[in-house]
Amino acid sequence: MSENKLHDSDARSDRRIARTQAAIRDAFIKLFFERGFDDMGVGDIAEAADVARSTFYQHFTSKEQVLCATMQPMLIHLAAAVDEAELPPNLPGVIAHFWSNRRLAQAVFTGSAKPAIIRMLADLIEPRLNTPSSAPARLIAMHLAAMQLGLIEEWLSGRYHCPPEALSDTLHRSTFASASALMMAAPTTAG
Repeated sequence: MSENKLHDSDARSDRRIARTQAAIRDAFIKLFFERGFDDMGVGDIAEAADVARSTFYQHFTSKEQVLCATMQPMLIHLAAAVDEAELPPNLPGVIAHFWSNRRLAQAVFTGSAKPAIIRMLADLIEPRLNTPSSAPARLIAMHLAAMQLGLIEEWLSGRYHCPPEALSDTLHRSTFASASALMMAAPTTAG
C-alpha cells in the first residue's frame, strides 16, 4: 500500500472515530435532558446514537466518561484559574454559557453526576499544582474542584445572582488565592 493511500485511510478512520464520538456525545446530551443522568444507561446512549454497545465501549468506558468528555472543553478554563494570575480570558464566556444553559448545568453540578465532574476537574487541576505542600496534590485538587463547583452551583440556583463577569472574577480570585495558599510548603516547628 502506498504511503498516500495509507495516509488517506488513516484520515478516513480519524473522521469516522470523530463522527462516532460526536454521535455518542450528542445522544448522551439528548438523553441527559430527557431523562437525567441516573435514568440512562450505556445501552440507551448506544441506541440513541445508533451504534452498537460494543462500538460505544470502543470509544468510552462509561456514561461518566461521556459526561467528562462533554464537559472538559469548558472545565479546562476553570482549571486555568488555579495558576493564572490574570483572569483566564475564556472563563467569563464559559460562566455565561453555564447561566444560559442553567437547566443542564444545574443537573450536572448538583446531581449524581457531580462526583464525576469533580474528579475530572481535579484531573485538570492537579498538573497545575507544582509547588510543595504538606498535603497531597490530589487532595488539594479535589478541594479546589469542589470549591469551584460549589460556588457555581449556588450561583446557578439564582438565590445569589450577579453578572457572569462578576462570578468569573470571584471564582478566579478565590481559586488562585486558595491554590497559592494551599501549595505553600508547611512551616516547620522547632521542638
